[in-house]
Amino acid sequence: MTRIITGLFRKRGDAERAVEHLVQKLGVDRNKIAVHAAGGATPRRPLSPEERETYGEALSRGDIVLSAEADEPRLERALAAFKEFGAVTTRTRSGVLRTGRDTEMAIASVTKITAASSESFDAAIREGLERANQTLRGITGLHVLEQKASVSNGSIAEYRVTMEVTFILEN
Repeated sequence: MTRIITGLFRKRGDAERAVEHLVQKLGVDRNKIAVHAAGGATPRRPLSPEERETYGEALSRGDIVLSAEADEPRLERALAAFKEFGAVTTRTRSGVLRTGRDTEMAIASVTKITAASSESFDAAIREGLERANQTLRGITGLHVLEQKASVSNGSIAEYRVTMEVTFILEN
């Protein structure tokens, strides 16, 4: 399923770096990305009435709104890229960017967790996901940010992973 991610950026350069990352690192088609700015060129897909209401004031202040289509395998990495490059807020929704049709809006959130295992990095990832599933509903993916190991007496005593878990907020 295709989702549309919309992010609000305070600086144009941050939004442009996010676009380049989406295209070059994640393989998102540039034609499936829209950048909205006050006084800027009109993108292929104008903002919907709901988006104009949500982002109109931010655009008038000079903020940038970036929208991109992402399929499920790229969704978590695309959300992480929006955050990494300075998106103040992000939203996802069902649909196809090109159609501009009204669709239900869903808001995704990303939380950072650290998990550990004496077995392996994979076991630490599984442990972290199992624990996240006890507290969070609607998990759609995770992104491992960092792997570390603690050493005792010359051998690995504990494997640690830090990861971002993406989940859809309930209404």
